[in-house]
Amino acid sequence: MVRLKQRRSGTSITLALIAAICASGCGDARVTKVEKGVVFAKRLLEKTKTHFPTTVSYNSIVETGGSPVSFLAANAMEPKALPRFIWEGPAAPFSVVLRNGAVAGEIVIEGYKDTTDKAAFTETVKGCGSDEKRKD
Repeated sequence: MVRLKQRRSGTSITLALIAAICASGCGDARVTKVEKGVVFAKRLLEKTKTHFPTTVSYNSIVETGGSPVSFLAANAMEPKALPRFIWEGPAAPFSVVLRNGAVAGEIVIEGYKDTTDKAAFTETVKGCGSDEKRKD
């Protein structure tokens, strides 16, 4: 009976320790979602330069009046796992804003946390939709 009490107290200490570690180190899920959104956008837009079906899809959406955000939405496997994407608009907390870059085909991706005065994550993709380096 004494051993049983020792195991219970050891188990509760272990559970309390795991909860404390997770609470301090897991971070805000919304920030993680924004970071994943920036990575998703960059990878998919980079793919438009090298993968023919992706290039055709991107060009088709953009040439018919859609935006790169429309392209991302059409290709999102799990939309609920991604943050809100905004095209050329003002930033919102916990969102990803895509803007035209300085040169044609360049897109700047900015991920925002709870404040919108400065992007927490920034990536640039050059040559979106270009078929110069495409691998069929």
